[in-house]
Amino acid sequence: MKKFALATVLLISFSIPSAEASTPVVRITDKPHTGFDGEFRDNELATSLLPEGKLGKLVSSVSNAKRTWVIDAALIEEVIDMSDGYSIEDEEDEAGQAAAVNWLALLKFS
Repeated sequence: MKKFALATVLLISFSIPSAEASTPVVRITDKPHTGFDGEFRDNELATSLLPEGKLGKLVSSVSNAKRTWVIDAALIEEVIDMSDGYSIEDEEDEAGQAAAVNWLALLKFS
C-alpha cells in the first residue's frame, strides 16, 4: 500500500505544470483625453501612439515571449474614435488618425 501511495504522489507531482512567474505583464493605460462631451481635449494621445511614443513602444516591440496584457478599455475606445477621424480645436488631424489606425493594427498582431 505504501508503494502505491508513493507512486501516486510521484505521478501527481510530475504531472502538475509549473507556474511561470517570469511572464511579463504589459499594462496599456493612459489618462483620459476626451471630455464629457466626447471631444478630444488635446493631441497627446496621438503623440503617444507613434512608434517612439509611450504606448507605441509597448505594441511595436517584437518578441515571441509570452506576455500577459492588461488593457484599459476606455483607452481602446478613445483610440478607435481617433481612427474613425477626429478634430482638435475644429481642425481635422489626419496624422493622428493614421497613428491610431497603425497602433490598433500593431496591437491586434502583438
